[in-house]
Amino acid sequence: MAPKSERAFVIGAGRLGCALAKCLPAAGVEVMGLWSRSKRTTSRARRATGLPCSSGDFPSAIRSANVLFLTVSDDAIADVCTKLVEHHLVRNSQTVIHCAGCLNLSPLGEAARIGASTGSLHPLATFPVPSRRKEPSFAGALALIDGSRSVVRRLGRLVRSLGMRPARLAVSGSEPSSPRALYHAAAVVAASGVLSTMDLALEAAMAAGLKRSDALAGLLFLARGTLDHLELDRSAAKALTGPVARGDEDTVKRHLEALEEESDEARLLYEALTKRASTIAANGNREDGDR
Repeated sequence: MAPKSERAFVIGAGRLGCALAKCLPAAGVEVMGLWSRSKRTTSRARRATGLPCSSGDFPSAIRSANVLFLTVSDDAIADVCTKLVEHHLVRNSQTVIHCAGCLNLSPLGEAARIGASTGSLHPLATFPVPSRRKEPSFAGALALIDGSRSVVRRLGRLVRSLGMRPARLAVSGSEPSSPRALYHAAAVVAASGVLSTMDLALEAAMAAGLKRSDALAGLLFLARGTLDHLELDRSAAKALTGPVARGDEDTVKRHLEALEEESDEARLLYEALTKRASTIAANGNREDGDR
């Protein structure tokens, strides 16, 4: 997307929508406003971005934008796109982009039917709750993009100007979306999955008697160190530590007995994680039992 030549409207005013609205101007894209299905979200987005933000009826300014970013929930994309077309707010000279990691371009079918260009942009990143005090950033993130050749070129320029690295899957467009579902599952495991695991670890540490503040600080330090080692070694087997890596089966059994006293959920998750760790250790052929 060429600097100083694009006008965008963001449909959806959650974390990603507000992050785009705040960061796009630095990439040379004028943001004309945001729209949300929720009045509460509308007020928060208006305060966070300083831009016009509305709910209810779609604003006519949407029609004046060159690019529409749909950052609503995945299951709402097709419906919102259809309604925009029905209200004659999508022109054949516009580009409509959804930001769902799991979906192909089929939900934008109504926009494509009237001649609009369609595409997708999914930043592999998390963003803060919208606030004037919190500045979002896309820098360093991978961005999955899709669309026609011309749309991909434009999106590639845009994501680079935002500090991201563009990437594409082998399957694209309106083809079956299972590869995108696998990609998005990977993203969820790396984000929500890690958070859920950390929440379990925090509960266990507090049940053992640690203060929450001490437990959280200690576990975050440990988790960051593990991820740092993964980044350095580029191998889960090399970064793996703990009783599974050392072959301490008795320690694993004691862990399971202690977790069973806390909850079945905790034990089952630990068992699943231990099974995966055993596979990692086996693939790495780790024979050293020392710490």
